[in-house]
Amino acid sequence: MKRLMVSVFALMSMMVFAQEFPVTIEHKFGSTTVDAPPVRVVSLGYNEEDPLFALGVKPLAVRYWLMEGDNGVLPWAQDAAANATPELLNLTEINYEAILAFQPDFISAQYAGIDKQTYEMLSRIAPTLAPSADYPDYGMPWEEMTLTLGKVFGKEADAQAAITAVHDAQAQAKELLAPYAGQEVAVILENTNGGYYAYTAEDSRGQFFESLGFRIPEVFTSEDSFYINISEERADLLNVDLLVFIANDEQDAQNIIMQDPLLSQLDVVKDDHVIYVTEGLRAAISYNTVLSIPYALNEIVPIIQAVLTP
Repeated sequence: MKRLMVSVFALMSMMVFAQEFPVTIEHKFGSTTVDAPPVRVVSLGYNEEDPLFALGVKPLAVRYWLMEGDNGVLPWAQDAAANATPELLNLTEINYEAILAFQPDFISAQYAGIDKQTYEMLSRIAPTLAPSADYPDYGMPWEEMTLTLGKVFGKEADAQAAITAVHDAQAQAKELLAPYAGQEVAVILENTNGGYYAYTAEDSRGQFFESLGFRIPEVFTSEDSFYINISEERADLLNVDLLVFIANDEQDAQNIIMQDPLLSQLDVVKDDHVIYVTEGLRAAISYNTVLSIPYALNEIVPIIQAVLTP
């Protein structure tokens, strides 16, 4: 599986085709027009630095999410970032003054969960790319995010080449996991107030596992959110073929499951069909980007095989 990540960069031939400007992108708050390929870029989406790096764009600042990388660049993005040194923005709320200080000519916020008021404020600083109207917040597929940014920067062909390379890597991984195609997977996170969060098929984590041939149960569906709440009393809903526990620490996650009187008695737990996803792998699956997917595939496929093989 290690060759998967290499194949992405081998197939990402940087083709150059003329693309006319200005470019206008439609989104949930209207449309955004850029008159020329942006130069001074701020990435406010939690994972949007990855498709930017993949397109050869070096943002001035990126938003912190889940883990820090060297100079704001996470492990799977090191090659594509090519020694970029963006500033790491640790923002729980949008800080307009901090963004304005970079004097950006473009703000990327497809995966930022912004509302219309925030969009309008950001647009006063620079043309801002908001999420697509076709998906809930944080539900926009990585392919569409990458291709949209390709259009913005006049690199649509490069974006499509990168997407194709990742699709090839996913196809290889899916073939290795063919014996488990169609099996149900639940990707969960502890709710500290009791019960669990289960990610939907519209979420990046759900999308990642469905790309491998697994299926998110229909009961985990929400029209306006990327997750649903599962109470402790309804732990039975988690009795699937593969349970993926997203956690900060594997031992803590194991303790949570074993101390749950209902969850611990489910067949999926008794059969040891549980995967604990932590640290870098947790971040790579959560990012689910053109750069993080090959990294995650290299790590997760052998784990799944080991857990599900009789």
